[in-house]
Amino acid sequence: MVTAEADILNRLTTGMSPVPVIDTEVPDEAVDVSMDFTPRVYVIWGGPIARTRRGSKGIVGVRKDLMTSYCIVRIATPDADTLRFLYNKVFNLMTGFKPVNSGEMTPEAGMAYTNGNATVKPTRYYREIAFTFPTNTKGEVE
Repeated sequence: MVTAEADILNRLTTGMSPVPVIDTEVPDEAVDVSMDFTPRVYVIWGGPIARTRRGSKGIVGVRKDLMTSYCIVRIATPDADTLRFLYNKVFNLMTGFKPVNSGEMTPEAGMAYTNGNATVKPTRYYREIAFTFPTNTKGEVE
C-alpha cells in the first residue's frame, strides 16, 4: 500500500499545485492553522479490505487476493466558489487514475459542509469525495 498511497499523493501534489496537499498522517505542527486560511487538500486513507466479505475464496490465500482500498480527499477553502473549482479539479484529476499495483480510482460518495459561526473565524467550506480502487494486482515479491 505504501507505493499506491505515495503515487496518489504525488499525483494530487503535482496536479493541485500551488494548493498544498496534506497527508493526514503528518505531525500536527507541520500544518499552519493561522487565521489567514488558504485552500488546502487533505487525504485520508482506508483499507485494504478483502473483496469477498466472507473469507478468502482465492486459490493461494487472502494475502494474494485482489483487495479494495480507498481514500477520502477533503478540500477546504475560505469560500464556496473556490471550493467548487478545486473539487471539480480533484474529481477530474483522480477519476480513472491507476496508482501503482492498483486499478482505476472510482468516485463513490461525497459530502459538503461548512465550519464557522460568530465566534469561530474564518468560516471554512469543506467538500469530500471518496475514491475506491482495487489493489494488490501484482502480488507480493517473495
